[in-house]
Amino acid sequence: MLNKISVGKYYHNISMIHDMNCIIKLLCTLIYAILCFISYSLNISLLMVVLVILLVLLSGVPISLYLKPIWQMKWFMLIIFVINIIFNDITYTSLLIIKILSVLTYTMMLTYTTKKEDMIYGLQVIFSPLKVFKIPVNRMAFSLTLAIRFIPDLLNTYDNLVKSQKNRGISLFRFDLFEKTINSLFVISMRKADTLALVMEVRQYDIDRKICKKSRFSIFDMFILLIHLTLIILVIKDGVI
Repeated sequence: MLNKISVGKYYHNISMIHDMNCIIKLLCTLIYAILCFISYSLNISLLMVVLVILLVLLSGVPISLYLKPIWQMKWFMLIIFVINIIFNDITYTSLLIIKILSVLTYTMMLTYTTKKEDMIYGLQVIFSPLKVFKIPVNRMAFSLTLAIRFIPDLLNTYDNLVKSQKNRGISLFRFDLFEKTINSLFVISMRKADTLALVMEVRQYDIDRKICKKSRFSIFDMFILLIHLTLIILVIKDGVI
């Protein structure tokens, strides 16, 4: 069920990935996602799959938490597979599915092992060069983090709406009823967002405040970053870039 999906939730645990610097984790996630879709080398793609598997094992998060969201997306992945198999060969299509699943797993590893405050701080540091162009980096980082963290809440709300409709004996396969359900979900989400904004205003929360936090980098952080930088070199050497 949708209420069992834990994407976007922080999983409290003690592991090497949990202890990694948030800036390094975000940088590695960004590098991994970009390289995953610009590289069409089978060997490099398999190497990246091995990397994400090792990071998942080091995260200390139960494998089931990674598999459940992927299983929930089986129909979506099937549609992508069918559409691509019409215009491309089986090798390209299979490689594309593997890349999507790898990036999804890597992103889940990031959200499972990174607290909301650390993620906001990391995004602010990464986006800080954009301040030259007068872009509100702090607000953008805060919005992105809230968007990720609200995914489980939205899924639970949708699941409750579906259950309430089923208890009334109403089928959601009719387009008009499905549209009403989506509209209800949108209204509930806007109310929750308005309530959150009101609470933050009452507490005098300042998004543009400076975060006094020291970034400490460990040897393990540098090792993981070095692996991702090596992947960049391999992709460049492969002639993709």
